[in-house]
Amino acid sequence: MKPWYYISVLLIGLSIVFVLWMIRKFKKIKTPAIKKYTLKDYLLSKNERIVYETLLLYSKDFNLEVLPKMRLPEFIHVDRKNRNTFFMIQNKFVDFLIVDNIRIKPKFAIILEKKALKETNLEFFSNIFKEIKLKWALIKEEEFENTLELKEKLKKILEEAYA
Repeated sequence: MKPWYYISVLLIGLSIVFVLWMIRKFKKIKTPAIKKYTLKDYLLSKNERIVYETLLLYSKDFNLEVLPKMRLPEFIHVDRKNRNTFFMIQNKFVDFLIVDNIRIKPKFAIILEKKALKETNLEFFSNIFKEIKLKWALIKEEEFENTLELKEKLKKILEEAYA
């Protein structure tokens, strides 16, 4: 092929690149900004909401308060010298913490069974709650099928927390 052919193809290619660069530069094609944060539509899942509303219904009778989604470091003290122990509980939480309404003292913890909840975490919770002498209960997914039994179980939990 002749050199003029290569030169013309090169010039056409360069002119296309230049035109596209100019269009992008002067039109400033804006891509939509990705939001870093958005507000959730709900705080509690369906099962968490059922338990929360039931606990609220009965808790007033026992002068108890129900706090959802409480991180362990919020109610478990760890000595500053023992940082590793703190790091072990740092991102763990209970689904509901039942506290005395007067002194805001933790009385009972409730954990809901979820797919992400592993057997090792249950042992971990069991050991910690045994050490700090806090009563706790695990509510399994199948217990949500019979709401009357679930309500009775939650009422018994509140009675035990009140005692």
